[in-house]
Amino acid sequence: MDRKLKIWDTNTMKPADTFELEGKIYQHHLSTVATKHCLIGVGSSSSQVILVDMKSGSATHELRGHRKTVLTVSWSTRDEFLLASGSCDNRILLWDIRSSRSFLRCLDQHGGAVEDLSKNSCTAHSGHVNGLRFTRDGLFLVSFGTDNRIRLWNAATGHKEIVNFGKTPNESRRTVRFDVSHNSTPDLVYVPSEGNILTYDLQTGTKVNTLLGHYNSVNCCTLHPFYQDLYSGANDRNLLIWTSECEQTRAYEDHLRDKSGNGPRLTPFLRHNVTADTWSSDEEN
Repeated sequence: MDRKLKIWDTNTMKPADTFELEGKIYQHHLSTVATKHCLIGVGSSSSQVILVDMKSGSATHELRGHRKTVLTVSWSTRDEFLLASGSCDNRILLWDIRSSRSFLRCLDQHGGAVEDLSKNSCTAHSGHVNGLRFTRDGLFLVSFGTDNRIRLWNAATGHKEIVNFGKTPNESRRTVRFDVSHNSTPDLVYVPSEGNILTYDLQTGTKVNTLLGHYNSVNCCTLHPFYQDLYSGANDRNLLIWTSECEQTRAYEDHLRDKSGNGPRLTPFLRHNVTADTWSSDEEN
């Protein structure tokens, strides 16, 4: 970790700008709906959330409220000025970046949202908060903590929804990148857990599936914004692409129409390994 945040020009594949921050960077996030600002939220080993302005080139705006390392940040997908942050102090804070006050509210696992930490020492998890994700409609916030719990929050009120996801092993000391599906029935939460990816029903908390394929701890997973493809990365240095069953069926039909026989190879749950070796060992020779 060189404590640098780099902005890349995708045309030249070279850094367009570089920001040197005080602490180690754990996660950064750029809003997907913002039209009035170009701010990058950064969580680092310092207790502040840093806002990097790509227009002015400034990285001096800090959001103060956490007491320990900020592991995760996430912009709302509905309100461009709403930012959520999770920390090693077991708290989730919601920020309105236009407001001069320290934070909008603190999410409390034992009750509703708290607006003044001096009156109540609220915590969202009984462990570090190292994963946050707003649903695509921006109505809910999903959190993941080292207490092995996934929680669903009402983004407007800050109240915890009564949904029991059960225990989800989480021993990661870093940020865990997970994702929530959209335009599906039901909406699903894809969460890396140890060497697997667990799939839960967002509204009921029921575990739907376990995706097996990696050989070491899975660090992140994200859904394609337009297709039902899931991408995952792990400590086994593999990047896997998971395809839904309906996509497999369509691919198989295309394969049958292809007289050349070069269609895709299908498995019960299609998996592509983009780092696979094609060489043969000496023993095979």
